[in-house]
Order: sequence, then C-alpha cells, then structure tokens
Amino acid sequence: MMMYPQGTAVNYQSNMYPVVGNSPLFLAPAECLNSVVDPHLQMDQAQRDSLPFVSDGNLWQNRQIRRAVPPEYLCHLCFQKGHLINDCPWAPPKSKGLTPYQGTKRCFGEYACANCKRKWMSGNSWSNAGQTCKICGERVYPHRQKPLDRSAYSGSEFCPRKEHPRHLCEMCMQLGDYCRKNKSIGQ
Repeated sequence: MMMYPQGTAVNYQSNMYPVVGNSPLFLAPAECLNSVVDPHLQMDQAQRDSLPFVSDGNLWQNRQIRRAVPPEYLCHLCFQKGHLINDCPWAPPKSKGLTPYQGTKRCFGEYACANCKRKWMSGNSWSNAGQTCKICGERVYPHRQKPLDRSAYSGSEFCPRKEHPRHLCEMCMQLGDYCRKNKSIGQ
C-alpha cells in the first residue's frame, strides 16, 4: 500500500502531483499524456481518408460497440429473441430534430439556458425552433414540450393575455410575422 505524505490535498490544489519512482502509475498527468501515442497522428492524409469513420463523418455510428445478445434475452418491445431493445424494429424512430416535439402545431415548451441558468416556459413553442434568452442572448431550444391544452395547465403556466416577445422567437423571425397567427407550420 502506498503512503502519501500528509497534506497531499495542498499538492493537488497547487498542481504538484506526488511522483514516486518511474512507474507510469505515479507520473504527473502531463507526462502520462505525452507518453500516449495516437495512431492517427502517424498516418498520412491518404490513410486517414481511407478510414470509414473519418471519410463518412459518421464517427459515432461506426465506432459504436455492439454487444453480443445473450441467448436468453427477450426484447421487451416485440417480445422476440435475437436482438437488443435498442436494435428493435418496433422501436419508435429517434428524433432527428432540435426539439423533442416534431409535429406541425404550436405546443407548450420548457426552456433552460445553459449559459445563465435562466428557466422559462412558453405557450409559443414550435418544432425545431428556439427562443432567445432575455439575459444572455443565446438561442435556446426547449428540453420538454407538451401539447397545448389550456385545461391541462394552471393559471400561472398559461396566460393568453401575456405579450409574446416576437424579437426573441425564432418562428416569428422566420415567418416575419406573429407566430400565433399560424395554427400550424404546414398551412
């Protein structure tokens, strides 16, 4: 068992890591990073282009590791053996858009700005359209969207008389007009 001297927290706060011997387990982080060699750095451009995940741009899809399906595993969507639940043909299609809702009508959205941590709700939320944060000016897309049903919300969440800030709404800017005039995007 390795015994560290007293006060090692001070060493970590000052970026002075304890080095004991020449073992790679006890090297400082910068020395460990320099000793790791990336195989892509040793390739020329033609070899890098020949790699399927580099030339496609589908880095994530081609690097996913598929697990072997256990023989007793039963998919809970279609109740068939032979595939995992993530690979089930009955699984709903994954959302390709920027928002959870991909319909054509207006809905109720909940927003949370990652920069300034401001949260707000809006009854003028559309698919693949965000709103600009009032504080920091960043475009924010809703993390949750619900159908727009006035009876389902309390008075504080839905107020039809509240003024909609058109200069902050991406859909209003795309249409060039008030977004509530359009009942759906397809019209």
